[in-house]
Amino acid sequence: MKSRAFVKLLGTALAICICAGAAGCGASDKGNNQNAAADEAADAAGLSQEAAADDAEAGAKDATVSDSKDSASDGENMTLTPSEDMADIGITLNLPDAYVNADGIIDMMGADYSDGQGVYLGEALYLGMSIDEYYEIVAKEELTDEDLVKIQNQIMPLFTIAAIDDDREADALIRMLDEIFGEGTYTEQDLTLLNKAGDCSFFELADSSFEDNYSNLSEVFAKEYDTLISMKDVVLENAEFSPVTRPFAELIGSKVSFTTTDLDGNPVSSEEIFGAHEITMVNVWATWCHWCVDELPELEKISSRLAEKDCAVIGLCGDAESDDIIAKAKNQLAENNDTYLNICPWDGWQDTFDMSNGWPTTFFVDRNGVIVGKPVIGAAIDVYEPTVEALLEDKAGTAQEETADEDSEVNEAYNIYVVDQDAQPVEGAMVQFCTEDTCKMAKTDASGLASFADPEGIYDVHVLKVPEGYEDQEEVYKTDKKYGDMFITVEKK
Repeated sequence: MKSRAFVKLLGTALAICICAGAAGCGASDKGNNQNAAADEAADAAGLSQEAAADDAEAGAKDATVSDSKDSASDGENMTLTPSEDMADIGITLNLPDAYVNADGIIDMMGADYSDGQGVYLGEALYLGMSIDEYYEIVAKEELTDEDLVKIQNQIMPLFTIAAIDDDREADALIRMLDEIFGEGTYTEQDLTLLNKAGDCSFFELADSSFEDNYSNLSEVFAKEYDTLISMKDVVLENAEFSPVTRPFAELIGSKVSFTTTDLDGNPVSSEEIFGAHEITMVNVWATWCHWCVDELPELEKISSRLAEKDCAVIGLCGDAESDDIIAKAKNQLAENNDTYLNICPWDGWQDTFDMSNGWPTTFFVDRNGVIVGKPVIGAAIDVYEPTVEALLEDKAGTAQEETADEDSEVNEAYNIYVVDQDAQPVEGAMVQFCTEDTCKMAKTDASGLASFADPEGIYDVHVLKVPEGYEDQEEVYKTDKKYGDMFITVEKK
């Protein structure tokens, strides 16, 4: 957990430095600076580029609040982020003056940590140094290991909020956190329900990251930290919560349909483009975008490799709306030896391919013309092919499931499996399955299964009685809202 929090703050630092001096492409300044920040953060902290990129993205957003060393040098008290920085995950924090006017730095960020599966984390961290001290470190041309450690050693947690949507409860959240951070990182005892909004449940998540750093704080910052922690419960009580919309929720699954021309003026349609391949990678670029043009040579190589997998790359040149720009685009492609199809925009094209997050943006479309998976924001050569591979695997898995469904009846039931600590089935356990009003019971069979074909909803599940030789099981579990399997472990005596 330390590495997750640290790279986020580090990503913020690096994003601020890079944003100040890097050229970019309109809205894509953010996206491409993220990649640069991610590279340095990954190298420095020994983390994967993917993890660093996610946090650098948040950092780049945070950086817009305080991107000027000069304003800090003038003596203005600053925090890196305002209360609205958790708005993306449905949280507005009404911060007291002690937080807003802190002498140390308070860094807040909220993001989807589950790749679109509806699990969100909001973190509030305290950095025990002034903004001037902070900038003295991060303004260097190159950060040393000592610089990074100096920042890391002054970080203290204020609070963490975890949220999950689709009317799922604490047990489902723990399972998702296990997938994200490793099994056993958290338990349900680490969660305290704060509020519910729509289908989202919000919990305070107990997190001991950086607690050992308290002894590193100077007396002034330790005293301020104590004050901030004493007000933490008030901050959470005064927070406002609202349902979260999953990133790109409306985009994914939408149908793409258009007619246009390629850069040579030949008519093309979405049906003929997408119908020819399992997955088509649509790279939306512009002639004025430095980052877009820089990746053109590598896109040709990717196009060749994807062709072997019945996939393709096409380019959509978003500014190719005049003869001059079309000629410029063709020259840029020729200079970089690109031979894959490039097409011109059509009326309303940005209603289909939303470019508000930055240039370039790359979308993925299946054979039926349906957008699948999350788009990739910014130039990200190393991400494109793994994304296509993952989408192909998902399609293969879906096809297998559909085949299995054709060969057997769909099991529309909640399947409760009781197993021992060695994952062996426990036969004869009495399982209680309850709504708020009624309960029913069933014994597990030789496979450890008790099945309940009740309407979809949220039910309390409890192993009421165990066979001889097993310890009693006191815990009450909750099902997911949708049909699925639940595994309950009982201990042998």
